[in-house]
Amino acid sequence: MEFKEYLEKSRTTAEYPHVGENELYAVAGLFGELGELLNKLKKLMRSNLDKPTPELAEAIKNELGDFLWYIGATGFEKGYWTLADGKVDTKDVPNLSNVQLPTDVKSTEEIIIAWINVLGVLHMSMGVGQKEIINNVYTSILAVATVTAIYCGVTLSDVLDFNINKLHARQIAGQIKNLGV
Repeated sequence: MEFKEYLEKSRTTAEYPHVGENELYAVAGLFGELGELLNKLKKLMRSNLDKPTPELAEAIKNELGDFLWYIGATGFEKGYWTLADGKVDTKDVPNLSNVQLPTDVKSTEEIIIAWINVLGVLHMSMGVGQKEIINNVYTSILAVATVTAIYCGVTLSDVLDFNINKLHARQIAGQIKNLGV
């Protein structure tokens, strides 16, 4: 699944107060999920493993998908992306086709440092309204997400598919709006 398709599908699962007018909810969720993702990576670093165990890789994939959902929600809430007839305007969606991704990530520490760096850039860009800058930041986030997924033995498309399927199942079961504790 491409990120554009993911954005379109993920928006159908948005069930929170004042969807479309609640930037604070989306940003709080974004940073909360990034914290959960970094916590899983920290556990991997603590275990001193070269690669995640299958259980930890699954947990990282799960958190990465949740984080990317909030990337989408934040982009919509801030007006970076818009839907028309359920479709996202393609020119505003980050594209990794011209991004050279590192292929030799050797450690969890490298992944964590990349996330911390992109987090700093994301934080600084939150008040900027220029779509080109924001698009570059989101492209960087997708690049780090792709590298994280590969490090865990999956593709970014696998993460996006997994997350949409999980969310649709929760939506059908009426579990999206619960407290999640």
